Amino acid sequence: MTIKQLLGGVAAAALLGGAASAQIVGTVGGDYGVTVASESGQELSGDLVLTFTLDGEFAGMGAGGEVELLITVNGGTFSAPVGTMSLASTGAGCTFSAAPTLGGGAGGNTVRYESTAQLNQCATGNIEVTLPVVVSENGEPVTVSAEFTGTADVGSYDDQTVNIEADDILEYAPAIEFAIAASADANGELNADGDGFRDGGNLTNGTLGTLGVTVDTALQYDLQNTVADINDLVASADFVVTFPEGVDGLTAIELGGEACTVAGSTATCELGTTELTALEASDLDFIVDLTTTESVADQVPTATLTAVATTDNGPIEGVDSTDLTRLSIDDGLGEFPLTAEFLWTRVGSGGTESNFRLSGPFSAGEIRSVIVSFGDGNRDFPASVTLSETDTPSEGFRISEDVISFTSQGLGVAAGLSGNVDITGITIVADENVFSTDGSLEQLSDATASVSRLLINRNELGLSDL
Repeated sequence: MTIKQLLGGVAAAALLGGAASAQIVGTVGGDYGVTVASESGQELSGDLVLTFTLDGEFAGMGAGGEVELLITVNGGTFSAPVGTMSLASTGAGCTFSAAPTLGGGAGGNTVRYESTAQLNQCATGNIEVTLPVVVSENGEPVTVSAEFTGTADVGSYDDQTVNIEADDILEYAPAIEFAIAASADANGELNADGDGFRDGGNLTNGTLGTLGVTVDTALQYDLQNTVADINDLVASADFVVTFPEGVDGLTAIELGGEACTVAGSTATCELGTTELTALEASDLDFIVDLTTTESVADQVPTATLTAVATTDNGPIEGVDSTDLTRLSIDDGLGEFPLTAEFLWTRVGSGGTESNFRLSGPFSAGEIRSVIVSFGDGNRDFPASVTLSETDTPSEGFRISEDVISFTSQGLGVAAGLSGNVDITGITIVADENVFSTDGSLEQLSDATASVSRLLINRNELGLSDL
């Protein structure tokens, strides 16, 4: 509690404590505020001790001056009748009645005292009031209003009200904080080829996020003890992870190395007292079935946490649904477009056949596919066709001596029809490790490549530079 000098010099101090805490607060400037864990459901009761410094406050009153002191407790009530010796006075001319003159009954929250001395002679002194108080409702701060009202021969004295705020008596703050955070973007990105995460690591597992728990052990558990650990307030908690597209391809979900129970599209990680005590920041890991990697659905899992309070304690604030890192498949492939344009080319059967050559150099096994883009045509051609490596160029592409080759017949097979169409571009699809950091093929970064077309029955060669 911070003791403040308020309203014309009347100084007020307050302390709410346990059974042994009825005491004079001390000098102005002390710090006696009590902060209780908002999760605590314990009965909070004790002696509220108020000290008012009266030095010279009533000098402007007449010789017959009288003052009433009305104290109102907000957020608490009297746990027992206010005692007949509940007010103690010090200093000549500064005395008030030791017993209440009105109010102060058990269950009430107001009490009145009256002056009993010639107040205009009160040069130095104070009064101390001890009130047995029980908090009305945990979480509701306790404040006090003390009204000094002149009732006779007031002279130049002005009535004063001293407001003692919660930070001077009793306030609340959460002692337990849970936090869910998504991990780095790449931590949930799998490579369909089984050669590890895109940013390195082992494909057998990954991290979707982190659950963090902090406990403020400086806060009061009740008015006698501070919070020792999370088990003072929390009995158990459930960390529930939801996979909107299902858990196919995942063999296990673990939190802090402990397996979670998977049922349907959710995984529930049950946290008992042992786990909660040890938990500070734990990773939520997933384990992948390497034989079914490609069945892992692209999705953003979410997580929630709900906590159950220990007996007699209040509700614990958990964490609402929070997005974890994206779970996705990276096919491990990149694309390298070649500049190529061959207008009104016959594909499929009939007409002028063509052979196409892409000079690299290229290596067999590194090129996954060749995409040929189409423009205008005399049939309903698709936007592109994809060719796979084969020993038969009329059915796909072949690599021999650093050259990729395919035929117009193979394009027709891939398109599923024959006719004339503009070829507007060719794209090579290769493993990402074939590409350099600037996106070019390593083999082509310092080499000259070209795309050529040989007209079979016209013996003509058309060139398109890379």
